[in-house]
Amino acid sequence: MLIHDSADELGPIRVFDDGQYRILSFAEGDEQSRIRLSTPHVLQHEYTQAMMLPLLFCEPKRVCILGLGGGTLLNALHHTVPAIHLTAVDHPVQAILKHLREVRTD
Repeated sequence: MLIHDSADELGPIRVFDDGQYRILSFAEGDEQSRIRLSTPHVLQHEYTQAMMLPLLFCEPKRVCILGLGGGTLLNALHHTVPAIHLTAVDHPVQAILKHLREVRTD
């Protein structure tokens, strides 16, 4: 079910929710991110899982995320390294996700 539909100068911003997953899409038939609502810290796409591989070798104290997207990396990092200081820099999509309560603000 489509729960948000808007656009900015870069194109459409759509959020879908089927009760199990929430999906952020920037183009028809495309998934930018997917969050399983029951376990938002478990990454659903291989590309985001690969982005977490450095945690095998270090435990960072601070991370800056450029491009928040659906907040999947932020949720996973916050769960995996609870003491981490996260800074996210993004476009207006962040305001939509905060409204939908997909992004922690603490």
